[in-house]
Amino acid sequence: MSTITDEKDDVVEQGVHNYSSAKSYVKPTEPEVLEQLEWFQDQKLALMMHWGLYCQAGIVASWALSDVDEEWSRHQINWTDAETFKKQYYDLNKSFNPIRFQPEEWAQMAKDCGFKYLLLTTKHHDGFCLWDSKYTDYKVTAEDCR
Repeated sequence: MSTITDEKDDVVEQGVHNYSSAKSYVKPTEPEVLEQLEWFQDQKLALMMHWGLYCQAGIVASWALSDVDEEWSRHQINWTDAETFKKQYYDLNKSFNPIRFQPEEWAQMAKDCGFKYLLLTTKHHDGFCLWDSKYTDYKVTAEDCR
C-alpha cells in the first residue's frame, strides 16, 4: 500500500516536483474556495511573468543553476565554469535594486492585451524572495540586497 510520503518521494526527483496524481487530489468543500475555483476556471487567459535576480543576468529564470538542465539553459551565459557562475549568480542579490519596477504599467499592458489576470513569480528555483521572510536572508528586504 502506498502512503502519501511514498507517493511524494515518487513525484519529487532531485528537488523537482514532476507531476500531481489525479487520484490523490482532494477536492475542496468550502463554498468560498469553490467560488474562487469557479472564477479561476472562467478566466481562460493569463499572463505569467517570471521576474527576479535572473533578469539582471539576462538568462531564462534560474534554470541555469541546475546542472541537470545545463544543456538548454546555459547557452546564454558567458562563463568560465559552473561553480563560478553559481557564485556570481547567488551574489546578484547584492546589486538587486528594482528602482524601475513598474507593476501598474505591467498590469495595464496585460489588461490592454486581453489578459484576465497576471501571475508574478515572487520566488523561483533560486530561492530568492521578493517579499520579507523570517525563514531566509536571501530576500529583497535583506541588508545586503541593494
